[in-house]
Amino acid sequence: MWLEGFEPSANAPEAWAEIEFDEEFGAVGKFVPRGFDAYVRVLHPVDVGGNGETMRWSEVAARFGTVIHPEVQWHRIIGSDDPDAQWEGGKCPRRGTLKPHMFARVLDALARGGKADLVTVGFWPGTGLGNPGQTPLSERERDEAYSTRGWREAYYFRGPLDELRASMPGGGATTEWGYLPNVAWPDSREWFTFSEIDYDSTIVGCSADAARSLLADKELETVEVGPESNLAYLADKIN
Repeated sequence: MWLEGFEPSANAPEAWAEIEFDEEFGAVGKFVPRGFDAYVRVLHPVDVGGNGETMRWSEVAARFGTVIHPEVQWHRIIGSDDPDAQWEGGKCPRRGTLKPHMFARVLDALARGGKADLVTVGFWPGTGLGNPGQTPLSERERDEAYSTRGWREAYYFRGPLDELRASMPGGGATTEWGYLPNVAWPDSREWFTFSEIDYDSTIVGCSADAARSLLADKELETVEVGPESNLAYLADKIN
């Protein structure tokens, strides 16, 4: 396995088989199970230059006279009706995953004071893991990790949370993973993270303490949401 200690786990989505997910299109509860104390939406930063420079959504909103709220949509911030709208020649948030150092901060907040030791991670094949000439996975590993159950088709792996964190920037690993999971949860089920490939934010279901840590982290741009909050492109009724 390209991440030490992780093994293919195609049956992983069955861990949530008895949990009822919402059916409403775009609802937080369609992607993250109900039952957590709190839900936090982490807004993916706006890429504004080839040197890694980013801006917060709130900075862009201030320029347009729009506001940040739980169901805010990027295209509405910049005054467009087009969900694929970009600002000033291509500036927009990354879809599908957080930046690695930000996902690392999310993991740190979730792991602090928790009991989680083993974690399951899922990757949409479009990340490159499904491409024979690009993937670090063997054919056997791809076969044993692939599942069409749950959220989307994905490759699932299970292993130590410490190893996952170590693979992130600043985690101490000699080589970084190179891929970020679209979905992750520990065996203890004390939290759940989800990054829909077409969305520009990551949703976290977690304890109240973990949510407070995420909301207080100045390196992240976050808003508190609920399972009934909607993230579909027509959901922003304020801007």
